[in-house]
Amino acid sequence: MDPVMEKALEQLQDLYKDLDKEIGELQKQSGLHCPPGCGFCCQRPTREIEATILEMIPAALALIEEGQGSFFRDRAQEAGEAGRCVFYSPINEATFSGTCGRYTFRPLVCRLFGFGAIKNKQGKLEISYSIVMKKTLATVLDSTDKKLTEGMMAPLYSDYGTRLRGIDSPWTQDSYPLNLALQKALEWVFLRQRYS
Repeated sequence: MDPVMEKALEQLQDLYKDLDKEIGELQKQSGLHCPPGCGFCCQRPTREIEATILEMIPAALALIEEGQGSFFRDRAQEAGEAGRCVFYSPINEATFSGTCGRYTFRPLVCRLFGFGAIKNKQGKLEISYSIVMKKTLATVLDSTDKKLTEGMMAPLYSDYGTRLRGIDSPWTQDSYPLNLALQKALEWVFLRQRYS
């Protein structure tokens, strides 16, 4: 593999490990979690969910190794920006339930949703909860919000986005709708394999 890409992927994995640790601590302190089987955030068109090419390279490598690279490249191209993520498998559309077929390889935005915070105008942390979380976890969310005002920490979208952009790689400079980012990642890996 390209040494620049290899180093970038190591840095990406380090970022994800740090985020997983921070989310784990938040969950332990607050009880915050996604409702079982919830796929609400995955049902949006991918033009609303962006990722960098680097974030999609691990999934691309795994798909190609499994012999599914061409299939998913074509699926991503067909679904386009208006379609939902090609990894999402709906179970029940009415209840927003479904699963991610590549959960291990999900990009940063997917990892942060429901756990990532922003700072409001007063400098206080606020987490963006899904509609499903608000309906099913009201008590937990109220408690989490209270703990945030009392100083409990949560991963910041801005901090992790800055870290991602700070990875010295041409594959982190631009974000694309999720399916397009996957398509570009698959094409990059296919091209590398063809000429190496």
